[in-house]
Amino acid sequence: MSSLKNINFSVWLGIVSIIGFITIFVNSITGISLNEWADSLLFLIIGFALFLAGGARFFVYFKNGLTPNEINRIVTVAIGVTSMVTGVLIAPFFNFNFVILDAIKGFIAIIAVAVIMIEIIGDEN
Repeated sequence: MSSLKNINFSVWLGIVSIIGFITIFVNSITGISLNEWADSLLFLIIGFALFLAGGARFFVYFKNGLTPNEINRIVTVAIGVTSMVTGVLIAPFFNFNFVILDAIKGFIAIIAVAVIMIEIIGDEN
């Protein structure tokens, strides 16, 4: 598990891009639409990456009080879990179609872009 945590968030988003490319490629060559499966898988991967980025062991921080860094970790883990739950619920075998899930998908996409920008700025410094 520690080797997965060492993977940069942008690598996880690269995997998401590859899945998106494969989905488009399969759809254009065969006419088979994998969009529902791809959306579900994308949010599961993004959620997993955010969960790892935040650190799954954030409960130990409550002993010493909360600092802004620890609150940031808790929020990141919460967004990751929300993304994974959304990924499960939009999977074709559950196929929940609620407006709130579309809103969550948009929110997660914006958060993912923000995390990429923070990593790019962090790498330059």
